[in-house]
Amino acid sequence: MNDDAYAPLAQVAALAGVPAGTVRNWRYRGWIDHGGARRRIRVQGRLYNAVDVLLAERDTRLSGQSHRQQRPLAA
Repeated sequence: MNDDAYAPLAQVAALAGVPAGTVRNWRYRGWIDHGGARRRIRVQGRLYNAVDVLLAERDTRLSGQSHRQQRPLAA
């Protein structure tokens, strides 16, 4: 996926399999990536960076503090 791929909130939330509110939280509050750094989702107007959303989903799911069940990564 192109690192500059931007899409509307509903589309990136569906792509990552999370509610739109979760994506909004990652945008405003950020998340801790696998290296321990705080990250935020890049936006352009009302469009969200799809790669950032997928990275946020992966990092939070694998953090051990996620309330969601572990699911296998897509091949």
